[in-house]
Amino acid sequence: MGEALHEAAIAGERGEVPIGAVLASQNGNIVARASNNVATSGNPLAHAEIRVIEHFASKLHSTRHEQCILCVTVEPCIMCAGAILLARIPIVIWGTEEPVTGAFGSKLSLCSSILNEPNGIYRPVRSIGGIRRDEAKLLMQNFFRKRRAEN
Repeated sequence: MGEALHEAAIAGERGEVPIGAVLASQNGNIVARASNNVATSGNPLAHAEIRVIEHFASKLHSTRHEQCILCVTVEPCIMCAGAILLARIPIVIWGTEEPVTGAFGSKLSLCSSILNEPNGIYRPVRSIGGIRRDEAKLLMQNFFRKRRAEN
């Protein structure tokens, strides 16, 4: 989570919402890292989770990341939860809750809902939230406090 927080801080310095993500192998080696790039790129799909999956997919030339752990500073949204399912990432570790769009329990439990479908093709996603919550939440609060003061 420390590396994801570092990526988030870099995003915040660039004027992006400070969310960072890393993909690690199950032995803990980081295989890809990314941060939000929505404002800079003008692309609403450039969330940290999507970008880290894309980075690793281009290295691996594979759509499946079944041996990876995703670590992200903020609970993934609905779009990112869908990408996580499609990439077959089995474990997601996240920092602070996203009460508006969180798809791992705060607003919705998308992965749980899909997995309960009969004849489902997706494997379970283990979600572990609240890891270094205070640090992740503080990054977000400071960013939005500064943004409000500038407007």
